Amino acid sequence: KETYWIVTEEGIASFNGKQWVLFDSQEMGCNLCLVNDIFIDQENLIWTGLNDGIYFYDQKEWTKLIDPERKLANEIVLTIARRNNDKEDQLLV
Repeated sequence: KETYWIVTEEGIASFNGKQWVLFDSQEMGCNLCLVNDIFIDQENLIWTGLNDGIYFYDQKEWTKLIDPERKLANEIVLTIARRNNDKEDQLLV
């Protein structure tokens, strides 16, 4: 069964062909839920690039990726891409 993911003004919505589910800022736990990109990996994790960081959804809960060493200039993520080689699978932001 295929699920469609749609960016809305309120956050992200999913539609499975029968039911809509809205994930707003409270549900996602984000401060500024301006969604710029969505990526679904081979394990069916939903990765999102927002104006306040990267969040992923494991079909149970949303989690924000933290940059503990503060190597990023800011938390704005405009796009997410996948790079797969023989050694590892990577997400590029």
